[in-house]
Amino acid sequence: MCSESGSSRTKAACTALRYSDVHEAVGVTQRIVDGMRDGDGPGVHASVHRGIALARDGDYFGSAVNLAARLLAAADRHEIVATRPVAQATESSFSWQSAGVLSIRGFAEPVEAFRLTSLTQPASEHAA
Repeated sequence: MCSESGSSRTKAACTALRYSDVHEAVGVTQRIVDGMRDGDGPGVHASVHRGIALARDGDYFGSAVNLAARLLAAADRHEIVATRPVAQATESSFSWQSAGVLSIRGFAEPVEAFRLTSLTQPASEHAA
């Protein structure tokens, strides 16, 4: 997830978030992006991927981390993009629209991306 300043020279601050539950990951990301949409603050965009990450010295590594980081370039301001595994796993709670098939540096196979369009039910109902 990255935020950008409105200056003539774009400066971005990025952070990676890790969740064991993909619904929670998308829900929290949506709340952050929606919260930043209001007001004059920096724009935010985010990407979500589901996979295995290796933890070492307080950081995460691996192809899942790299894919999520590189997928971020496909997200516009105030937008969340995700991979097919995320869209499929969360389709009962979130609506997604195809963003096309992307060539991502470092990955031999193209990656199908999806844009989050809406929450289909309140997040509290997911736990039921």
